[in-house]
Amino acid sequence: DANTIKKLFALKKTEVDSAEVGKSSLRS
Repeated sequence: DANTIKKLFALKKTEVDSAEVGKSSLRS
C-alpha cells in the first residue's frame, strides 16, 4: 500500500534527521 510506504519513508527520514541533529550537537 502506497500510504504505508510513504509513512515508513517519512519515519525513516525523521530518524535520520534526528540522528544528524544529535551528531551536530555532540560536535559543538
